[in-house]
Amino acid sequence: MKDMPPRLDRDEHLELAPAQRLAYDAAEKEGVIQLDGMGESITIQHVFELVLRLKQITNYDPLTGESAKLERLEADMEEIAASGGKAILFSQWVSSIEWLEEKLARFKPLMYHGKIPTPTREPILKRFKEDPNANLLMMSYATGAVGLNLQFAGYVFLFDRWWNPAIEDQAINRAHRIGQKSQVIVTRFISKDTIEERINRVLDEKRALFAKVLGDSEATNLSLSMNASEIFGLFDLKARHGKGTRKISPKGPESSAA
Repeated sequence: MKDMPPRLDRDEHLELAPAQRLAYDAAEKEGVIQLDGMGESITIQHVFELVLRLKQITNYDPLTGESAKLERLEADMEEIAASGGKAILFSQWVSSIEWLEEKLARFKPLMYHGKIPTPTREPILKRFKEDPNANLLMMSYATGAVGLNLQFAGYVFLFDRWWNPAIEDQAINRAHRIGQKSQVIVTRFISKDTIEERINRVLDEKRALFAKVLGDSEATNLSLSMNASEIFGLFDLKARHGKGTRKISPKGPESSAA
């Protein structure tokens, strides 16, 4: 809508922290060797599991807790909190949100995800809106992508990327919607030289293609989803058994999130 305030999108390409880089490189090398050794028995699920494991390491190193994304988020939140702003953070993993809650304790973050009992969710949103000291709300994509009006928040962080940019847009639109009075700044964290950059490249190409073909019309969630061939291609593998046209289930990543 023309009377909506602007939305500023910025992709933050971050170098992994040293321990993260070692853990990531070892996991990808070992994982690809295992996939190559499977021959014709390899399935999309095998590749999918490796992608998930690598994406989780780009959030933080499970052994040391090092996280380039956390360092950048902390710096941004210092400024946002100091100015009295409000930010929403999205992650596909509840475990990542719970990990961040402890690391960001000084900002007193609020959490909103599938483990939060339904009766207590509305009070959480009410506090986020009304409490001047509540500067950060952390949500899972599954619970925060639709149906919520959070147009008083001026910042949105995508701590990790969803498989489908249409779902990301639905999440961002919790803040960038009718009633928003100021610009919304959207920050996507993307780890350099990792699976995240490869996924981001595929999704950007698909978005550009659909924009060229369909103009300003919205592509469907399904049309922007990554298919099996594209997932195999993340590791220069070829899809087996004619599965190249199958799409990722929208609940695939979230089912691994608990």
